[in-house]
Amino acid sequence: MLILIITMPVYAQENFALNINSGYLGIGGVFPGNDIDNTVASITLVNIGIEHIPTNIGLIFCPYANYDWINLGENSKDISSNYSFFNLKLYWNVLTAFDNLFYLGTFASVNYLFAGENVRWDKYVFTAGIHIGFRLSYERINYDLLSTEMGYRNINGTSAYFVGVKVDMLAFFLTLLSIWAESDD
Repeated sequence: MLILIITMPVYAQENFALNINSGYLGIGGVFPGNDIDNTVASITLVNIGIEHIPTNIGLIFCPYANYDWINLGENSKDISSNYSFFNLKLYWNVLTAFDNLFYLGTFASVNYLFAGENVRWDKYVFTAGIHIGFRLSYERINYDLLSTEMGYRNINGTSAYFVGVKVDMLAFFLTLLSIWAESDD
């Protein structure tokens, strides 16, 4: 609610666009994954932010994310589920094409305030790299559909490289419904 109150006066200015998204379903992996959780499945709810249109620099906030870290080691399949309540992403889309449908750029994100059985003040995830994606743009509103991220990830002080894909939840479920409706015909 607070981020909505902050972004609305900025959105009222002509040089800013509103970024909104129903949330993401994502999967990714880190390598090398020797002693850390090497696969992550994630769900986020309601991503909202702003983008400065002339420079394509934006900031996105997500109030809730669920991360399931999966360690696919030789002898075990451990899954640890964590909830993050502070998720920020700063990005610069260096290249946009086809009326903002396609973007390519750099980003840095931080996920903090993890909770499970207890609040984990010492747990964080920092990611920086490049992202490539598709979004719908209508006037000054951007709606992200699909994004691929790759780069460096630091999980609680352990460094690794990261590759991940995330898709908009609403678009994903509508696609599944349309496939299911066509299969019934």
